[in-house]
Amino acid sequence: MLFQRSSLPFLSRQTIRTFCSKASPAVPSWTENIQQDFDHCFQEVKNSDHNTYLCLLYCPVEYQPSLFAVRSFNVELGRMMQNVKQGDISELRFQWWREALNDIYKQNPPQHPTARALSYIMKKHNLSKRWFAQMIESRMKLLRRKQPRSIEDVEEYAEGAVSSNLYINLDIIFSNNKSESLNNNDDKNKEAFKNAEHAAAHIGKALAITNIVKNAAYYANLRRLYIPASLLAQYGVSSEDIFRSKPSKELSDAIFEFANTAYYHLEQSRKMNSLLSKEHISVLKVAAIAEDILEKIQKCNFDIFHPDLQNDSNLSLQLKLMKNSWKKTF
Repeated sequence: MLFQRSSLPFLSRQTIRTFCSKASPAVPSWTENIQQDFDHCFQEVKNSDHNTYLCLLYCPVEYQPSLFAVRSFNVELGRMMQNVKQGDISELRFQWWREALNDIYKQNPPQHPTARALSYIMKKHNLSKRWFAQMIESRMKLLRRKQPRSIEDVEEYAEGAVSSNLYINLDIIFSNNKSESLNNNDDKNKEAFKNAEHAAAHIGKALAITNIVKNAAYYANLRRLYIPASLLAQYGVSSEDIFRSKPSKELSDAIFEFANTAYYHLEQSRKMNSLLSKEHISVLKVAAIAEDILEKIQKCNFDIFHPDLQNDSNLSLQLKLMKNSWKKTF
C-alpha cells in the first residue's frame, strides 16, 4: 500500500561571494558581513536540518544561498516548537520574529545573521513577506492550541508552516524570469508555476503529517500531542495512553489512517511531475523526506514508540534523492 547526479554541488564560500557580489548599487551598511551571514545559515541547516540540507544541494547552486537563508529561518521557528516546556519563552521568541519580520522587510533587520540574510534576499528577489508571516503565525496557533482537532486542522497548519516555505523557494527560483513571463502574458509559464505551487501544497501536507508521526513519542514525553483529537477518538485512543507510551492496535490503526493521508498528498503532488521543469522539480525534492519517513512508519508497523522510527540515518534518503535525480522526478 504505502510507497519510493552527478556528484552533489557544494555551497562553497566562492558561491556565496559570487551571489553577494551581484547586489544592487545602494548597499546598506548592515550587509558588510553578509557573506558570513549566509555561511551561518548554511551551517545552521546542515547541522540542525540535515535531511533538508541534502535536498537543497540538488537545487541550482546560484540560488542555494537564498534557499538556505529561508530554511535557516524555518530552523529558528522549529527550534521554538521543540522548546514547548518553555511555552512563555517560545511565545516571546515567536513575537520577536513577528516584529523583526517588519524590520527585515523594510531593509532594517535586527542584529541576527538569519534576519540580515532574509532582508538581503527579500530585496534581491523582490519577495513578499506574506509567506514568511504565515510560517510564524501557523506555528504560534499550533503552540497555543496544543492539539489539532482534526486532520483538516493539521492540513491548515501544514499550508502555513510548511508549504509556505516551498512557495518562497519557488518564488526565489523564478524571480529572474517570472515578471518577464507574466508581462508577456506567457500562459504556459503561468500554468507551469501554478502546477508547481499545487504540488508544493500537497508536499507541505505530506511533510507535516509524517513529521508529526515521527516526532509523536518525543512530544508525548513533553505531554504535547499533535495527532488530531478526532482521529484518536474515532479509534478509542486516549491522550493519556500516548503520554504513558502505551502502544496498542487501536493507536496503530489511527496512525495507519493518518499516514495514508500523507501518502495521498505525496501521490497527488507527483501527478504534477510531467508538467514541471527541472527547476520546479529541484525545489520539490524535499518530497523524498516524506516518502522516507512513510517507509519507516510502515516498517515499524505504525507504532509511534518503535525505536527504529527515531533512527536518524539518512542513507535511504540519499539513495532516493540520487534515484529521483536520475529519473528527473521528486
